[in-house]
Amino acid sequence: MNNVCPVCGFPKLTEPPRSLTGGGSSEICPSCGYQHGVDDDDKLRTYAAARDEWKHGGMKWQSKSPPPKNWNPAVQVASVVPRDGAKMIALTGCTRGCGRALAEFFIAQGHLIIGCGRSEKHIAELREKFGPPHDFTALDVADDEAVRRWAERTSVTHGAPDLLINNAAVIASNAPLWKVPQAEISVTLNVNIAGTVNTIRHFVPVMAKRGGVIVNFSSGWGRSTSPDVAIYCASKWAIEGLTQALAQELPSGLAAVALNPGIINTEMLRSCFGTGAESHPKPAEWAKRAGPFLLGLTAKDNGRPLEAPDVPAD
Repeated sequence: MNNVCPVCGFPKLTEPPRSLTGGGSSEICPSCGYQHGVDDDDKLRTYAAARDEWKHGGMKWQSKSPPPKNWNPAVQVASVVPRDGAKMIALTGCTRGCGRALAEFFIAQGHLIIGCGRSEKHIAELREKFGPPHDFTALDVADDEAVRRWAERTSVTHGAPDLLINNAAVIASNAPLWKVPQAEISVTLNVNIAGTVNTIRHFVPVMAKRGGVIVNFSSGWGRSTSPDVAIYCASKWAIEGLTQALAQELPSGLAAVALNPGIINTEMLRSCFGTGAESHPKPAEWAKRAGPFLLGLTAKDNGRPLEAPDVPAD
């Protein structure tokens, strides 16, 4: 399978520019001369900077072998350059549900997605469907070291995100608190709370240099309670408090908001509501309203507890 160079858009690299674990091949792009897996580690250059260097040098063919017939560098580079005004969006939990719907909506609108999710299979599918400049990485946000590497690498290759959306979350089995298995309790708290903390800790330093918005997904169960979901409620109430405190700590130009996305017919909701989830909007319908709302957030929204716009009933 051919792979696209995220620097110049050359569509026939023989190896993926980066592996699913974040490493890179050592292949040298014959078009722009970028050596993946080596130049990737140069923390002084992003892909955008390397692209600018190549364009400034006249977009000349770098390899000693002849370029493909009808080679057009201007058309080629257009495939990996975001449109003017595009935002760079870091999105956790992008492989399913609301995260997947948001990723597809933002990409359709011309924005650049840097996404992560736990499923290597689904991450590979996203990479196949949406090539560079979008970037998808398989990792568990509860793994602080994995998040650190992800944030460090993407800040080098793509720069600081304009919007960080902490969407990744799980829910324990429906049951009274004392009947929930300890393993499910740990996973829910680690992903929903620690995972959000991890991304904030590792992205805020790079975002602080240019500003941006951090959106921590809360829930209706982060502002109210129901039986049989105590652990999930605890995790989302924690997100509300964490976000309020973070908003008071952030430097000027950055904002943190807690967002109640509403009730959406996702796999997670079906685990709680069963067939009752079918009366609520599907993620793709929801994203059409939530996506523009998220794009419109600014530093002036710092600290505000927000709710995504309702999806009109059919």
